[in-house]
Amino acid sequence: MKPTYKMILQNYFHRFQADVSMAAFSDIHPDWNQTEIPDYYRYWYIRSGEGWLVMDDHKYVVRPGCLYVLPAGSAQSFGTDSNAKIEIYWCHFRAAIGDLELFQQLKFPISVEIHDRKYIETIFERMILAYHSESLTRELRLRSAMLDLMAAYLDHCNFNEVTGEGIELLEKMDPVLHYIEEHLTENIMVDTLARIAYLHPNYFIGFFKNVVGCSPIQYVNGRRLEIAKRLLEETTMSVTDIAKQVGMQNHYLSRLFKQHIGLTPSGYRKLYRMSAANGNGIKEGSGELT
Repeated sequence: MKPTYKMILQNYFHRFQADVSMAAFSDIHPDWNQTEIPDYYRYWYIRSGEGWLVMDDHKYVVRPGCLYVLPAGSAQSFGTDSNAKIEIYWCHFRAAIGDLELFQQLKFPISVEIHDRKYIETIFERMILAYHSESLTRELRLRSAMLDLMAAYLDHCNFNEVTGEGIELLEKMDPVLHYIEEHLTENIMVDTLARIAYLHPNYFIGFFKNVVGCSPIQYVNGRRLEIAKRLLEETTMSVTDIAKQVGMQNHYLSRLFKQHIGLTPSGYRKLYRMSAANGNGIKEGSGELT
């Protein structure tokens, strides 16, 4: 997968929000069937038994160990044969249309075969428990389980080199992000980025934010910070030289570090090296914080 596509998808999944409207476990008896056009998305996980699913004129065998993601707005028929029953975990969820736009265009598989079945069952059990809870933290626990479920599904989707090809949103943004990477030390103008995407500047900012998840300047600053962090970790360059390397004034780089990381650049370097010397990553409470 192209690095720019991976970056866009990571940002997309970072900001994705979905609300669980129902979660349950069902024991479906033999010779049962149902047809509907749901206005919500749903996950199914088959614990035991087999059945069938017809969607978009294609028939699928529903079998144990598979996690299914069924889209809203499509006609779906589901059933069991006369001599079979199914045990199934399931949930319904909704998300804003804008949040689902890229997800729909990527055409992820209807189902994936799960390697760790107990782990998926545990996620659904957490979700069902949270759904029936009256706790103040109910929505947080529902959302946590939902995100764990989505991450498990995506981990089994087998992203490869062609993932994202043919997706207009990604292909239009690819040259823009490539240009940014090649010109991080320069003053990057929105008008220039808009021309690369063949969009009007006034429309481009909203388009960029919708696809990438932040404004162009926020994205550029984020990339500069990532490079500055790597240089602080891997080199002995002075903070002033690192600031020049990423196209920033020294004081502006320090301000961004304090805003986003809570440390000055020199404080970050000192903390990183202390932690590395101890064989650990950066941990809260180790070293000085200024």
